[in-house]
Amino acid sequence: MLNNVSVIGGSLGKCIADINNYDSASDFMMDLTKGAAISGTFNYLIYNVPIVGYLFVTGGYTYTFYSIFSNKYSTFGKKV
Repeated sequence: MLNNVSVIGGSLGKCIADINNYDSASDFMMDLTKGAAISGTFNYLIYNVPIVGYLFVTGGYTYTFYSIFSNKYSTFGKKV
């Protein structure tokens, strides 16, 4: 049960942070519902199929590593 509350809380926090981007309350609720459903699905997969969690972590680290080394505005000294 606590896991479901954290999914909704994370989605709600994101929607509140982007509150100025919504034209109506229904747009806000649609985004909140979509975010909670997607987050809940990912949490379900990560808890029930552990390899999925490892793939997400590996992908996140790879993306971060690539973005650091492909940044043309940073010097080589900062990257090492």
